[in-house]
Amino acid sequence: MAEVEEQVPHAVQQVVAERQQCAAERGLADAQWMLGTMYLRGAPGLSKDPSLAEALLRRAAERGNPGAAFQLGVALLSGIDGITRDERDGLVWVTRAAARGQKEAQELLKSARDSLPAGSDLKPPPPR
Repeated sequence: MAEVEEQVPHAVQQVVAERQQCAAERGLADAQWMLGTMYLRGAPGLSKDPSLAEALLRRAAERGNPGAAFQLGVALLSGIDGITRDERDGLVWVTRAAARGQKEAQELLKSARDSLPAGSDLKPPPPR
């Protein structure tokens, strides 16, 4: 019985991944975000793939998904999970997420601003 219980979550996660893949291919930002997260962390039926994860998160963020923008921004700021660190791009995405109402992004920016010396301001850098 324990074997069946262990296989069910794995099988369910594989079905979820397949459905998210189909929806992501149709351009649905929420599906791109979820699938990007799955590739970022690895999931049953999906190997970790930081490049694909970053591309999916970026597509979702470009389509206006604030959660994907925040997740992409944090990954770029910190260089976690195999994504190459890029503080400039990371700050842009966190700022966009905050502007779209993403609470964690707003809190992160507030905390960063509060830690700056008096008279300084945290602004995203101009595009390269």
